[in-house]
Amino acid sequence: IFKAFRKERHDAKLLVVGLSPTEDVVRLCEETEGVELYGNVPDVKEYYKRCKAVVVPVLQGAGTRIKILEAALASRPVFSTPLGAEGIDLIDGKDLLLFRDAKDFSLRFKEILDRDRYHSLASNAKEFVLTNYSARNFDEAMNRVLEMIDQRAL
Repeated sequence: IFKAFRKERHDAKLLVVGLSPTEDVVRLCEETEGVELYGNVPDVKEYYKRCKAVVVPVLQGAGTRIKILEAALASRPVFSTPLGAEGIDLIDGKDLLLFRDAKDFSLRFKEILDRDRYHSLASNAKEFVLTNYSARNFDEAMNRVLEMIDQRAL
């Protein structure tokens, strides 16, 4: 997707940040102009500050998409494949932008070129995460679970 995108936006950079990049990821980053690889960084905050948006191009796998929550808290718009955002109730077009292929990504990227749209996506996602993923909400949910367990034990 990035190679196709870079044909349209020659100045685009892609920062790939993550734990233990595979040999394939290292090779692709080395071979692709405009890509910078940062593996095993102790703190990703610096990279959120450096980027304009965060891309979550997950095509397989499962688990919590912590990077989406982190990006929202860093006030960065998020682009994700549908699978990448699975399990997080952010709304496409309101809180983040979903894409399925390179053409779709390029079209969605143009949306954040509008300053108001950029800030709207970033602030909507941040507000959603602060409201729905706070420590208080987590504690309340865990208390409900424990209460259900206690009631079943009776």
